[in-house]
Amino acid sequence: LTLVAAGVLTLLASACNGSALPASPSPATGGGQASSGAAAQPKVNRLVFTAGTPGRTDLDLRFLAEPYVWPWRATYDDLVAVDAKTGKLAPGLASSWAIEPDGTTFRVKLRDAEFHNGFGPVRAEDVKFGYEQVILPDSVHGQQPYFRQNVKSVEVVGEKEMIWHMNKPDGIFMTAISEYQGGVEVRSKASYEKQGAPNWQNGPLAGSGPYRYKEGAEGQFLRFERANKIGRAHV
Repeated sequence: LTLVAAGVLTLLASACNGSALPASPSPATGGGQASSGAAAQPKVNRLVFTAGTPGRTDLDLRFLAEPYVWPWRATYDDLVAVDAKTGKLAPGLASSWAIEPDGTTFRVKLRDAEFHNGFGPVRAEDVKFGYEQVILPDSVHGQQPYFRQNVKSVEVVGEKEMIWHMNKPDGIFMTAISEYQGGVEVRSKASYEKQGAPNWQNGPLAGSGPYRYKEGAEGQFLRFERANKIGRAHV
């Protein structure tokens, strides 16, 4: 302890009289080349996401509450995104939205996007389908109580346009359907009609995000691969 204390005092004294540890090497000049003594860092095209051990894994999102649904956020787009720099709401699959004068009607228009695995364009009926899955009686999704209590109905008025009817004016609705909360992770209705409910045999429903599901094992791992295109406008 005495030796450690003496060493600390010596370092402090050196810092106070200006004779601190040698300065870091200056950055390389002349085109940004690293100095001869610096080892080049290999380029790694991989994203590592770490979290606590999930208490549950499932390929059907209505059986996943927070935070167990998080791994799917790279696969399924939300209607409303969150700007990573400002924290403000930003267009996701929704290119625009507006609140009607009555305060209980939200009109949402979709941008052009494609589902993985050839399941076609994202349509308003796909958004409605995903919402209806979340509010099923057996759903444990974290947004199920909010939607059942506050959303009166969802009306499809065109391939790229829909209206959310609320039971009463709701100032947090746009946040509730954004990446902040989740709950409107958009999945392909055509995928459901072809394969049935998502499970470990059939696989998950197709999404439109930057990554798509590749393989997984219940309670062990989920593996995703980069899609051929970027699925989100803000990525």
